[in-house]
Amino acid sequence: MLRRLVLACALVLGTAAVVTATAPLASAADPSILLPLGRYSAMVVDPAHAEVFVAGRTNQIGQRPGLGGVVVAATSGSAATYVTGTSDANGIAIGPDGLVYAAEQDGHIVAIDPVTKTITATFDTGTAGCPDSVAFAGAELWFSYGCDPGTDTGLAELDTTSSTVTAGLLAGPKTQLASLAELPGHSDTLLATDLTAVGGDLDVLSVSGTSITVQTQVADVNASDLVGSPDGTSVISWTPRSSMLVSATSWSTSRWAGSPSIR
Repeated sequence: MLRRLVLACALVLGTAAVVTATAPLASAADPSILLPLGRYSAMVVDPAHAEVFVAGRTNQIGQRPGLGGVVVAATSGSAATYVTGTSDANGIAIGPDGLVYAAEQDGHIVAIDPVTKTITATFDTGTAGCPDSVAFAGAELWFSYGCDPGTDTGLAELDTTSSTVTAGLLAGPKTQLASLAELPGHSDTLLATDLTAVGGDLDVLSVSGTSITVQTQVADVNASDLVGSPDGTSVISWTPRSSMLVSATSWSTSRWAGSPSIR
């Protein structure tokens, strides 16, 4: 068992992504793995298989050009595996079915079998082009999208059973792509930043089937990404310079002394 898992994805010399994982407690060193990605987009930990799935984009500039797509590495630090058939990837999440879902810049969301490391399904996002952040809530897959942030950004829902995409949800001013996250233990809640308001508000969204409404808004939660705590009691948001802790009961905020290891 891993008592804790600390992952860091970064750019090395501005071109190659590296993932650093805390090994089992018996190990004295933290192994580093050079990933074949051009630049880091997002990652998700699969505790059932003790692996981390990392999404990234192509970068052909510099001394270490890299691919776009999804790679998999064991949390113990073994060599990474590239998922064949994936392309420039943005957001990534694990679904209730155990599959890993990655949003690809070319207008597709792919489902990956975490055991075989192969694509099992490909979903066309249609008018919701350039899918970005992805998260599950209410058994549905939700994703932000937009090829030209500020003009065509939005929120969409994908029914992975029927392959149906519903775009243009929660109409309102969207100046940039929203970051989405689920709140563990609250299957009817979806978290989003910069979705319905300008200025970095955190939107707490209530999900019922394919319908979604704003439950509450927490002001001034400026974040480039966010994550719900495993026990579902709080939300951690962060930028490269600061982090914030948000109570999932009172929705009050405080500065978080910790910081994700991004370097």
